[in-house]
Amino acid sequence: MAIEFSGRTDVALSPSDLQHVAQRLEGCGRYELETVDVAEVRLRYRGFPRREGWPEDVVIRNDAGLVSLVVHTGSLTQVSAAVADVQSALSDLGKSVKLQEE
Repeated sequence: MAIEFSGRTDVALSPSDLQHVAQRLEGCGRYELETVDVAEVRLRYRGFPRREGWPEDVVIRNDAGLVSLVVHTGSLTQVSAAVADVQSALSDLGKSVKLQEE
């Protein structure tokens, strides 16, 4: 079961903004980058094995200023950290977003 969060940014995100978020999350040591493209970042928790047939642990999507965070697995602590990490990475770029659970 996935936990989904979303929120609108005050300023639209560019593909380079999403790339920054991916690099920032990978650099914090909690995640390993699976893929990144112009509208989506896929990560898994560092040190946890990839489960065959399972989706990525964490997915971040950008759709015209609507940022979505989908966490497919993880403890409450890991989920809370993912939300805080994404919001912090966007804040570094001067983009404000408050992710709300759907």
